[in-house]
Order: sequence, then C-alpha cells, then structure tokens
Amino acid sequence: RVGAGSALTVGYASARPDAHVSPLYCPSCDNDGYAWGETAFSSIQAAIDSGAPRVLLGPGLYRESISLVSGVQVIGAGADLSVITPPRDSVRAVVTAEGVRGAILARVTVAGSGVVSGKPAGVVVEQGAQAVRIARAIIRGAPVGVLVSDAGT
Repeated sequence: RVGAGSALTVGYASARPDAHVSPLYCPSCDNDGYAWGETAFSSIQAAIDSGAPRVLLGPGLYRESISLVSGVQVIGAGADLSVITPPRDSVRAVVTAEGVRGAILARVTVAGSGVVSGKPAGVVVEQGAQAVRIARAIIRGAPVGVLVSDAGT
C-alpha cells in the first residue's frame, strides 16, 4: 500500500539477447549476422557492459582486462580456443569480480596477471563477491591463479 505523498513505480525488465564477441568483429563487418554494438562486439568488456545475460566468446586472443558484473556469464568457445590476456603494460588482474554476485567465467584461458593488493594474480574475486564460479578454465602465467579476498565465494 502506498501512502500519501509517496510514489510507486511498477514495471518489468525486458529480456536482453546474448552478446557475441570475436576479435574479428568490426562496425563494417558481417559479424556472423549479429548487429554491431547490440549483439556483436570485439571487446569482452563492451559486451559485458551491454547488459547481455551471456557473453559468448568466439575463438581468438582477447588482449584486455575485464570486470565481471552480477549475473553475467562469460563463456568461451573452449579453454584452448578463447584466451584472455592483459593489455601490454597492464597493472590490473586479467579478470576481476569485485562485489558481484552470481557471475560465471567458463571455457576460457586466462593467461598472465596484474598486481592486486601487492600480489600478482590472474583472477581476483574480492570485496564481498558471492557465488562467483570459474569452470573449465585454464589459468596460466600468473604466480597466483585465483586470489580470493574478502569474498563469500
């Protein structure tokens, strides 16, 4: 029940399509029939930021650091096919999950690391993150593969 002087907004969330990512996608390319900037991306982070529930990676090398968000699944074409490595001169971890809930990273290789809290790590899960799942992934080239700190994972 809404009292006098208050407002009630009612609505629903519209379903978002999956995002598809390939290092070969571009604004003027065919992009396997996906719409550039809506369902086709060349950047994993741009696809995550699009609000898609699943980010599907094609085979290839992705030279970027990414931050997972709550509820999003990042799924590669296979751990030996989809490789995420940090950009040159990066000081961030390759993958971070800070304060998120229910994120999934699967079927990828995370190659390399950045320094977080004085420790070099490939994947960092921290700041109260919960239910973060890493499945069928290879983490290599990092002194600390997965750093979990202050998380409920």
